[in-house]
Amino acid sequence: MAAAHGTMGGMGHVHVEVLLGSDWVRAESMSRGTEPTATIMLEDVPDTDEDRRGLLLKVATFLAQYSYQPVWITVVDGYPVLFGPGAAGPFRLRPSQ
Repeated sequence: MAAAHGTMGGMGHVHVEVLLGSDWVRAESMSRGTEPTATIMLEDVPDTDEDRRGLLLKVATFLAQYSYQPVWITVVDGYPVLFGPGAAGPFRLRPSQ
């Protein structure tokens, strides 16, 4: 997972994007394939070192915890995308508009 370069001096926000084919698409949530109740929301966070690290840790922890199961990622247009076990990503952080 790579963070976008540059900050906005703590004034802006960042969000998570996932690579689908050749397009980076904003991710809204992730859930375990076999248990939709195991879900995390990927909300915008302030563009600070601490908040970016926290968001990346949240994604990494979720993926590590459920690496043996399929993962659903809901993207900005509401479409759920299913990744096989251990196959979700890559991810990046981008400044929110």
